[in-house]
Amino acid sequence: IIGRGLLIALGIYLGSLAFTATISGLFLRQIIHSIATNTLPKPNAITRASTTYLEANLVTFSLLPGVGDTTLVQDSLLLLDAYQQTLHILGTSELLAGTTGELFNYVLGKGEGNIAQLLSQSRLISEELYGQLSLLDGTLPENPPSILPARFTSSYQANKSKLTKLKRSVLTTKGLLSVIPDLIGLGGRKKYALLFQNNSELRATGGFLGSFAILSFENGQLYDMPVYDAYTVDAQLKGRVDPPRPIKDILGESNWYLRDSNFDPDFPSTARRAEWFIQKTLNQNLDGTIAINIETFRTLLAALGPLNLTDYQETITDGNIYERAQYYAEGNFLPGSNAKRDFLSSVAESLFTKVSSPNQADKLHLADALLRAIDEKNTLISVVNPLTDRIFATLNWSGALQDASDYAMVVDSNFGVNKVNYFIRRSLQAVITLDQSLAVNHILRLRYTNTAQTSAWPAGNYKNYQRLYLPAGAVIRKLKVGDEVISPQNYTVTVEHHKTVIAHLLMIPINTTVGVEIEYQTPSLSTLNELAYSWYWQKQPGSSSSDDLSVYLNYPTSLKPSLISPPAELGVQQLKFDLTNDADHRVSVKFSQ
Repeated sequence: IIGRGLLIALGIYLGSLAFTATISGLFLRQIIHSIATNTLPKPNAITRASTTYLEANLVTFSLLPGVGDTTLVQDSLLLLDAYQQTLHILGTSELLAGTTGELFNYVLGKGEGNIAQLLSQSRLISEELYGQLSLLDGTLPENPPSILPARFTSSYQANKSKLTKLKRSVLTTKGLLSVIPDLIGLGGRKKYALLFQNNSELRATGGFLGSFAILSFENGQLYDMPVYDAYTVDAQLKGRVDPPRPIKDILGESNWYLRDSNFDPDFPSTARRAEWFIQKTLNQNLDGTIAINIETFRTLLAALGPLNLTDYQETITDGNIYERAQYYAEGNFLPGSNAKRDFLSSVAESLFTKVSSPNQADKLHLADALLRAIDEKNTLISVVNPLTDRIFATLNWSGALQDASDYAMVVDSNFGVNKVNYFIRRSLQAVITLDQSLAVNHILRLRYTNTAQTSAWPAGNYKNYQRLYLPAGAVIRKLKVGDEVISPQNYTVTVEHHKTVIAHLLMIPINTTVGVEIEYQTPSLSTLNELAYSWYWQKQPGSSSSDDLSVYLNYPTSLKPSLISPPAELGVQQLKFDLTNDADHRVSVKFSQ
């Protein structure tokens, strides 16, 4: 009888372990799925109790002689501890999503409450969440524990990498929460220009500026968002403003207007220029400028789903936004036409309506989409307040030209008065060679293909005023277009924003591929401290995120790479980095001799 009772008790005990393990395993699967789909699972009391029960039993089991020191038990305890931490993180994330959601509703005028208290709560919760994520990141080793089957190695490493990105996102949230009171005019008023840039007609900061809105905030709430046509506003400009020489010589404009104000790729400079034009024409003093382009709309549509534009009897999706923008531009080309303004403003207003009352899942998708649009340089923010703008610059949200020891940024500007960038395909290759004297030699190759089959507007030839921004002191050796070496008389070399800038006019006819090659040298590596090399690629806003970016770093036999970031393919005295033009990139290598 005693034996039978013990067997029954053992069966119940093993059954309880199996039950709690099943509950924990099912929720773990839900967590993994949620990470992939960017949703937030909610752990319930049963899940928490099951995990605690499993961990308590495993800890007890580890106290048995000769058991606790085994790899199986140690790895199991580590993974269960990480799982418990994950449950706490999910709970804190839910709290943060709740308070920031209330903030979002308040700013859009959809909610009530103590905004100062909400901000304080959100900051405290974000601090706690960052600490929890840091603890989990430190708990999990770089390589998966040995008890995990090999088929889970890639999944483990991918989620470990996402943990680092989550920490960065929470840091970004902390920074943003610190400037929100100033940004939304808490206790006062704020006004911002929202520039709609069409990157099918690429310009320095993202695209042709055909229309814009003025966002007005009072005591933390958005209360007005009128939309303006740039041509109509430009007609109100009194007097004459001398344009930059390329706008005068290539575009044929004798006056400088708001629509061409985004000539400078340094967005804070462009923002202050756009604000000046708006003040002179509309007599409105602005506190900052936000720029978005069609790719921003596409990213938001992919996250939130299609929009129904009643005025156009159209359903706009992330798959057809470019084509429909082309269609409405094509049918209404005359300067001052309201068609492009109305289409983009209709998309913006419909998106605004949709995000004004999103559910919790939509809020997460919206936040992820906005961060991606900013990371990909399709959304830029610069404000007049220097303290707030410095935070945006630190987050790399302001579109300012970056400071780096070695650096490159290609700035393409479509001066052909068409939308041909929709048809342009581009690839980039940087070949960097460190010679025995540690001089740094560069060859930058750009390949453009104009897939347009007709010269009829909005397609046509690509008339590209191209600029390459390099470190101060860079020496230009040669510029080639196709097989032709371009004479120095046919390009300019200037200094802007403490950068060396080479500029020329590049023509790419329809159905044609043209290659550009620039050879130059940047200052030699210093041997005073540790021997290291870093190269920074800054993405032009509005340029395609799918452009291939291949970076080759050749180094002499006297050097041996000891630390490489990001991962690279190792060849004979060469490192190859396969990147894409989806964001800014930094290539860093430390060498030993």
